[in-house]
Amino acid sequence: MRALPGAIVVSLGMWAIPSAPLLAQIDAGLLAKARDRELSETFDASANRTEVRLSLLPSGTAGNAPTATLVFVAQFTGRTPTPEATTLTVRTHITARSDPRMRDPRTGTEGRDLTFNIDPHTPSGITLYLYPTSWGYPGFVAPGGDIPVAFFAMTVAELKALGTARAITGRAVGSDFSFAPDQLEALVAFAKRVLR
Repeated sequence: MRALPGAIVVSLGMWAIPSAPLLAQIDAGLLAKARDRELSETFDASANRTEVRLSLLPSGTAGNAPTATLVFVAQFTGRTPTPEATTLTVRTHITARSDPRMRDPRTGTEGRDLTFNIDPHTPSGITLYLYPTSWGYPGFVAPGGDIPVAFFAMTVAELKALGTARAITGRAVGSDFSFAPDQLEALVAFAKRVLR
């Protein structure tokens, strides 16, 4: 059995049992499966509620493989969004290839926060700091084996700022990222759909 970085495998004779953090990492990889720029919309007629969801897998710094998934979610009553009735959230989640030493949201404040640097290459660029409303999928795992995920509330003004950006970099789940032009276009499409 090949161990992932930072994982411990316990061997009991001919059986190799992965440690709890490794199992959590495998589960996290399955939970984090998302397709980049996937925009979906569902309507629950029984609750008269619409959910619009956008998944982004931004590349890491220097074009490295994605280490975090960002899922933007808007929920509103009926089929047409209104600013006062729309709930906006962002979920950040590790990807299967991320380094477990860098991705744990409990490693410090910096690892739990989500930052978006909007147009950082210009003098008028701004940074949005989002703080988690909750994080981790704790379960029956050893300490340190929580699945790194964090949930953030977002305001309409913050989404509007993201929807007008020409470039976005940031930090999620302890890893730096940058959005590609097609990811920015997907974010604009999401913002247009949920902000009226």
